[in-house]
Amino acid sequence: MEITIRKIGNSKGVVIPTQLLEQLNLNVGDKADLTTKNGRLIITPTGRSKYSLAELIAKCDHNAAMPQELIDWEAATPFGNEC
Repeated sequence: MEITIRKIGNSKGVVIPTQLLEQLNLNVGDKADLTTKNGRLIITPTGRSKYSLAELIAKCDHNAAMPQELIDWEAATPFGNEC
């Protein structure tokens, strides 16, 4: 698949076709390593960190104050069909 190197601000880059991203199971915001080998550019997904619910909760600050927006939301009177 032939692509064109483009100017992006002060840098240069390429647009990766959706078909290739799907084959690599990559989405916008995912991280990947770029390397070269024998004159080829190689994109390798770095893999996502998988955390258990217990690990995520363990990282929470249970003493942190609740944001005012959430306090207001919990205290708000329901309207419509929420009840």
